Amino acid sequence: WRTRSDQSSSQLLLENAKFYRRSPSSKLGWVMPSIAMERLQTLEEVIASADAINHAIPNADEIAWAFLRLRRRGWLLIKDDSYGFTPKGRREIDSVVRGVTYHHSFEVLERWILNHPPPGEE
Repeated sequence: WRTRSDQSSSQLLLENAKFYRRSPSSKLGWVMPSIAMERLQTLEEVIASADAINHAIPNADEIAWAFLRLRRRGWLLIKDDSYGFTPKGRREIDSVVRGVTYHHSFEVLERWILNHPPPGEE
């Protein structure tokens, strides 16, 4: 996850999107909850959260693919080198997992993502 000093990690992730292979949607289901709903996080914090949730460290392809899918939905907020959800993303995620236990919410969100591809991927 090292970047050149003249480019931020978010620029590198999103500018090189065409090189990332499509990852299984299940990766998005556990990378998404790694992004805090209430504040922006650094890439390192997102990766650490993903590791805590799934007991596995996502690789660059998995993170980039998840971020790109979130961006296509209009859910990814990027400020400098920090990531979070847009207000739209928070509202939609909340509506999908409302009334579901925290642990079960990953499965519910993953199923919803599979059934509702981002614009342009139908």
